[in-house]
Amino acid sequence: MNALPLGTRIEFFAPEQVFCHACPGTPQTLRHFVFSCTLAQQVWQDFERIFELSSSVTLNQALFSWPSGGSRFLGRENGFRLQAGHAVAIHTLWCAHTQAVYDDVSTSRPAISNRFRFLLRRHFQTLLSSSKYASRVGSLPFLLR
Repeated sequence: MNALPLGTRIEFFAPEQVFCHACPGTPQTLRHFVFSCTLAQQVWQDFERIFELSSSVTLNQALFSWPSGGSRFLGRENGFRLQAGHAVAIHTLWCAHTQAVYDDVSTSRPAISNRFRFLLRRHFQTLLSSSKYASRVGSLPFLLR
């Protein structure tokens, strides 16, 4: 929806923030933030491995997630897992961005990978242990056990 206050959206009143903090010289657009940035690529590569996807995450999936649990291709549980994982992936990217912009703390590929895995594991453990929706999600993905 182009609502995030990213580089190219705020350049008129914050020109010093037009470029990506992780990719010097690259204007930070929504596409770059969620998909093309080196940090985003790391998160989506981890996502692909954790959820054992048969192909790389597309721009459309990075922007809009996956269909809800009723998908005949994904299956009910896997569809909910992917949606939950997508929310954590975007949250991880946003936290890295805000830390860089407001706290002047940059993030590396290994650091964002560790953060994403930690947050994803914690999210699923919480969801599975204390949520009425635990049955929709099934078990923890293998790489998070």
